[in-house]
Amino acid sequence: MYLPKYLIDDIKVPLITHQSIKNKTAPKYKKVNLLYFTDPICSTCWLMQPQLRKLIIQFSDYLEIDYCMGGLLPSWENYTGKMIRNKDDAYKYWESLSSDFAMPINPDVWKKDPLLSSFPPSIAFKAAQIQDREKAIVFLRRLSEQIFVKGNNISNNEIIINEAYESGLDVARLLRDLKEKAKILFEEDLKLADELLVKSMPTFIFTDRFDNSVILKGIQSFEAFEKVMKAFVPEIETLKKQTLKSIFDKYNSLTSIEYAFLRDLSLIEAEKELEKNYKIGIIDKKQIFNDRLIWLLIKKDKKVK
Repeated sequence: MYLPKYLIDDIKVPLITHQSIKNKTAPKYKKVNLLYFTDPICSTCWLMQPQLRKLIIQFSDYLEIDYCMGGLLPSWENYTGKMIRNKDDAYKYWESLSSDFAMPINPDVWKKDPLLSSFPPSIAFKAAQIQDREKAIVFLRRLSEQIFVKGNNISNNEIIINEAYESGLDVARLLRDLKEKAKILFEEDLKLADELLVKSMPTFIFTDRFDNSVILKGIQSFEAFEKVMKAFVPEIETLKKQTLKSIFDKYNSLTSIEYAFLRDLSLIEAEKELEKNYKIGIIDKKQIFNDRLIWLLIKKDKKVK
């Protein structure tokens, strides 16, 4: 995958020990904990979805992930990004990403209904976490698709409510928790990010049961993730190659490049396979952003074979 120079971090992986990380250690049955600092409007986090999803599928028996919000955009007045200073910069930046990557990036939100802050959807995610960790991840993904695929403002209350409902969350409870409990949890995430000197997103902090840690920042290859996991768990076993059924059992929606990545196929091979399964009614597809040949794939009720 082609990576523009401005997206490649000077990645260092020091071993560190930190009390804040220790307080976040995984349950005893997991050997590695991952603190994942992200933000609902972080385009690099969106581009990392194929690698992150593969990490989760391949090493779920060994890995516990804590999703932390990084507070990317407090407000435009308080934003200190190097490449992006305003909404017009955000539009141009996302537009450039859409031509460089196979993951769909729709910049239209920055023209038609720009976010003033990423805090509202971040707090909504924390409210979802109070109810159910897994449903909260589904909710975050649905918010990501709203902004990156459909170009919609995810601080909009109607979108938050709809996506919470579609994720199986108790909407009334979520709205109630938004007012106080979720804000407290969000502030705790920001404090933790400050303590751990998290300055960019995504940031991945892997920690084993002996408090040895490895930090990765920005765009990462799956091989980088795999190297960390094997260093912490030498006996780790990589799962067999994924099938269409195993992938759609895990994820309800996928872009073509995600499916290709999880199946170890080229994009052309993946799209042929997906089109074949679409024609026989196993999966559905939605045409997305600018009629590009990248689909959002949604599992139907019909049993996947």
